[in-house]
Amino acid sequence: MRHSIFFEEKELLVTDEETPSEINVIVYHEKKDIVQAINHLKDLSKVTLYGGWNQIFADLKTLYKYIEAAGGFIKNENDEYLFIFRRGKWDLPKGKLEKGETPEIAAIREVQEETGLQFVKEKALRCTTWHTYDTYGEPVLKQTFWFNMETSKNQPSKPQTEEDITELQWLPESDFPKVLENTFPSIAMVMKSN
Repeated sequence: MRHSIFFEEKELLVTDEETPSEINVIVYHEKKDIVQAINHLKDLSKVTLYGGWNQIFADLKTLYKYIEAAGGFIKNENDEYLFIFRRGKWDLPKGKLEKGETPEIAAIREVQEETGLQFVKEKALRCTTWHTYDTYGEPVLKQTFWFNMETSKNQPSKPQTEEDITELQWLPESDFPKVLENTFPSIAMVMKSN
């Protein structure tokens, strides 16, 4: 099992698989090993933490406020994908789960709210991403469930400006390099997943 947790542009790879090709490996025994791995990211772009995910995840949740979110990788009938432009970066529509909400329901709701598209069909879980950020000085660990979705391009759409979304754009796969030049590592991971 492998999970990449992004700290801005840097990656903490958590794995229980033997990976002799990995460098900068820390073997997990206790919570201080996680802190040590995160501290190494100040000087390195990638650190591998080797150990059992369930215990590492439990310890991570004591170091961060844990939030679940869901979003969509949306395809239309012309094989184009919908991207949003938010705060100077290409992104995908997503948002936090509300109390009692499943990731599938949250993903549809967030896509509808952030894009104005009302007729969106969730197909299947595409991948899960992890990233960290600070909110008012509080460190947050966010897990986002990404779903493949389908919709028709021929319906009204509108960027949710109160969420700092300034543009919606349908792009074919041939334009993905444009997005990859100016997006977050977790979004790049969604784009490259199957």
